[in-house]
Amino acid sequence: EIFSMVDNISLDGIPEYKSFFEEQEKYEQIHVHLQDMRYKAKTDSCDITKIFGKRSYSAIIETVGEESGSTPFFPIGTDTFLPVENEEPTWDKKLMVVGRKGKIESLKLSVYEGKNMKFSCSF
Repeated sequence: EIFSMVDNISLDGIPEYKSFFEEQEKYEQIHVHLQDMRYKAKTDSCDITKIFGKRSYSAIIETVGEESGSTPFFPIGTDTFLPVENEEPTWDKKLMVVGRKGKIESLKLSVYEGKNMKFSCSF
């Protein structure tokens, strides 16, 4: 009974979904392992306690590229490392994002303290 209902669903009006489900060979998985963030050296101008402190941090990884396959309604290229509470952000967690092959320009990592972005970089 459930399978007959699924067979009647049409993805023709939603090209992002149709492409993802019917042309999977056009997509790739990117596995991300986020361990921790540390400064290489403590200096007067870059004191880790001034930027980070014992607070709750979360991190978001996302694919960057105009046609990477992720949309606001289909965010396959974005995932969140759940909040941790520590003096330095430490996760040691793994997750996966998905994007269109050849369309991903880079990955962007953003670290948040609550809703405030503390750090962001692309690689």
